[in-house]
Amino acid sequence: MNTADFITALFEPLGDNAPVKHTLIVDYTTEDGEECHGEFFPMVPPGTAMEAVAWLIVEEMARLRCTVSAVFELLDGYTCADAERVNAAELADHVRVLYNRADHQQPQ
Repeated sequence: MNTADFITALFEPLGDNAPVKHTLIVDYTTEDGEECHGEFFPMVPPGTAMEAVAWLIVEEMARLRCTVSAVFELLDGYTCADAERVNAAELADHVRVLYNRADHQQPQ
């Protein structure tokens, strides 16, 4: 039994209240200036505002001295490997922006 099958079996008794797995891509810069991206797979209750989950990730990454530039949710079962493989136009239909640092800058 693989991990996905195990998790499905574990939450099956919860029915419609079972946590839902999401695939998030986080683009960030380390305190050394290295640009990186990471995959996060939060399991959250149905109906959870994923923007709130993105903010939790942004706050935690800041605590780790990283600056998050964007958090994207991959939709329709897309994976990070899929996102790297397809062109931007095709990917646009399968991504939802949850956080974009440019949209949250304080005016100077």
